Amino acid sequence: MGKSEYIARLSYALGRLSYIDRQEILKEIEDHFDDALSGGQSEEEISARLGTPEDLAIKYLESAGVQMGEEPAKQGNKVAENTINLLLGIFGLFFSIPIVCTLIGLLCGAFGASVGMMTGGTVIIALSSAFSGLAFAGILLIGIGLCVIGIGVLLLSIGAVKYVVRGMKWYVSAVCNLFKRGTISEVASS
Repeated sequence: MGKSEYIARLSYALGRLSYIDRQEILKEIEDHFDDALSGGQSEEEISARLGTPEDLAIKYLESAGVQMGEEPAKQGNKVAENTINLLLGIFGLFFSIPIVCTLIGLLCGAFGASVGMMTGGTVIIALSSAFSGLAFAGILLIGIGLCVIGIGVLLLSIGAVKYVVRGMKWYVSAVCNLFKRGTISEVASS
């Protein structure tokens, strides 16, 4: 059996794997053929040494954890599954965009509040010199308190930005994996 026929039969037999995994295996076998051909072997000798494409595919499928008793996926099921994945991705955007915008708005509000508190605290501290005695001490402490609270809110909002960015990266990678691997169950298990 020639190289092209062997590769075609192997590709068909690996139909249960994702497109990316299948292409990696086919590239590996093509490279094996090319190396052996450059070493002087014929395509028939190489294919005989490898065994039938179906037997080789079974070894790869088993190593990938595919149950051999299962019915192979039909092409129509793949189309339906990819359509569902696309709809889930679009549907997820409608929910994730408002959530992300809300989080960004809250973080901007917290940042603005912290700047306002620090500015107000500074102004109060500056104006406290107009008072004397206990009034001076009380107003000074209010100003210092506002500054400290403002700094705390600022630090919390900066820390929250890290988690929002991390969550957005996770969401984007999950959606990308959904389309790369082709199935919802594979993304959930990774």
